[in-house]
Amino acid sequence: MMDVMTIAVCGLHMRGLGLNYQMTDLGAVYKETCVTSPEYSLKLLRGNPDKPFLSSGSVGNSIEVELWDMPIDAVGRFLKQIPSPLALGRIMLCDGREVVGFIGQAGYEQRLEDISVFGSWRTYMKMER
Repeated sequence: MMDVMTIAVCGLHMRGLGLNYQMTDLGAVYKETCVTSPEYSLKLLRGNPDKPFLSSGSVGNSIEVELWDMPIDAVGRFLKQIPSPLALGRIMLCDGREVVGFIGQAGYEQRLEDISVFGSWRTYMKMER
């Protein structure tokens, strides 16, 4: 059995979106869709393309994430593709599990528009079109 790390994604790496190939090309396999515990905020990181920025605090929302199992030996190659101010870190899920996932670097979120009310990147994209 292959050693894997579960990675939570909340934006362009989700199934059917523009950077999903970065997951699948490294052998990641979709596991499930769930939500974070309710202390997260989803912010809009403007760029080309725009991206979600997940941050944590004492008050927030539950944000939809997809969980992917990635071969452990591919995680470093995946991490090299993630541009600052995004990073990988620990994320708490609503059911108490802790996984590695996309987070934004602390302090940067204060400059960004809060889109947490949408609850997910997919919903935000649908509403903005």
